[in-house]
Amino acid sequence: MFKLKEAFEKFQLTIPNRKTENWKYTPILKLLDVEFKVGHVGATGWSPSERPAADQTGRPAGSPYPRPTQLSPHPFANLVLEMANETKTIDIKESLASPMQINFINKENKATIIHQRIHVAENISAEIVFDHASDDESACFSNILTEIVLEKNAQLAIYKNQKLNHNSFIIDFFLVDQAEGSTFYSFTLDKGAALSRTDFSVNLNEPHASASVHGFYHTVGNQVADHHSVIHHHVPHCQSSENYRGILDDRSKAIFNGKVIIDKNAQKTSTQQLNKNILLSSQAEVDTKPELEIYADDVKAKHGATVGQLDEKALFYLLARGIEKSEALILLMNGFSKEVFLTIPNKNIQEFLLEQSQ
Repeated sequence: MFKLKEAFEKFQLTIPNRKTENWKYTPILKLLDVEFKVGHVGATGWSPSERPAADQTGRPAGSPYPRPTQLSPHPFANLVLEMANETKTIDIKESLASPMQINFINKENKATIIHQRIHVAENISAEIVFDHASDDESACFSNILTEIVLEKNAQLAIYKNQKLNHNSFIIDFFLVDQAEGSTFYSFTLDKGAALSRTDFSVNLNEPHASASVHGFYHTVGNQVADHHSVIHHHVPHCQSSENYRGILDDRSKAIFNGKVIIDKNAQKTSTQQLNKNILLSSQAEVDTKPELEIYADDVKAKHGATVGQLDEKALFYLLARGIEKSEALILLMNGFSKEVFLTIPNKNIQEFLLEQSQ
């Protein structure tokens, strides 16, 4: 058995707290003193493959553009680097006819520490579904670092279906590097866990790359769902979008912090960011902070956030037509959430995740 606090101390890593800007709303104290069994420490069983070669400046071989990789700001990613005894890679060299599914099953109070890499070759397209589920009601912990490299004109869509039991914890960090013309799409569905945190750090390193980071969370009880992202436009002619929606009930809490950075030379950038939330309880809480950091002068950028209740007029309209209140509430919540699910490019996965969100 071990405690997370002891692991941070052993590897001399700083534990984030309320004074740490990117962690001040994330209640990790409830996680630090929970005892876990040492479970799976390493990778998920794929055949190993080396990451594409890079020169001393950090650039992939043959590219004039930098490919910065910075893990140090994320303490749990650094913990993975210290604890995982191996790293494995999905090396996708041929387009996939159907989505690849990776299942993570948590049980028996175990801690799962995983470092994985996904490399998609030039002109190749793929989809991956990450499914997180519990096999019992024990408190488990998942700490996963995923590094993604997309080569020229590569296309990758990833879908995370998180439905852990309400005693468990999951912290997931995705580091994405994109080459010219590549396309990255992600969708995160958060319904489970006592505390779930998902971070995306996306680097648009070469022109005409695009990234879309979307998701939906539905929290109840004392659950906490935390979504952080940084999309960094390093070069001109790139696009990005973020769209997250959430429904919160009881005393649950959500955090959204999405930052888009547009460098001085990243002209002709287009980006948009939106976070919408509905509170079903006066005790539910949302801390939302969409951010734009712009150093270029020829860009299209917009962002916004809303927090409110269900539309009382729409509810009255449904009740006046003989629909039971419980059914009317479900109809309104489904209408609110469905828009973000419609961004999912794969219709079968779209229907599957919509069903999982109910």
